[in-house]
Amino acid sequence: TTDPVRSATSNSDLVSLAITTDSAIEFLSEVGETYQLQSTVSTNPPTWTAVGDNVVGTGGTIQMLDPDGFGASKTYRVFRLDL
Repeated sequence: TTDPVRSATSNSDLVSLAITTDSAIEFLSEVGETYQLQSTVSTNPPTWTAVGDNVVGTGGTIQMLDPDGFGASKTYRVFRLDL
């Protein structure tokens, strides 16, 4: 894998991301890899919940949205899943 950050509780890689001005999370994907957007309202300890559908990477930049809308009270992360 090319992403150096790994979750201590998962074999999935954490992907770097940016929240765009259009309220989407945008990141550079790898072809054929599967990504999942997750959110939590508490970071101590976090209880991560899947948000929306998984997305398969195209090798380019992809965007993921929270169908319920992004909220200031939520923390987000994108994982590259080991399927």
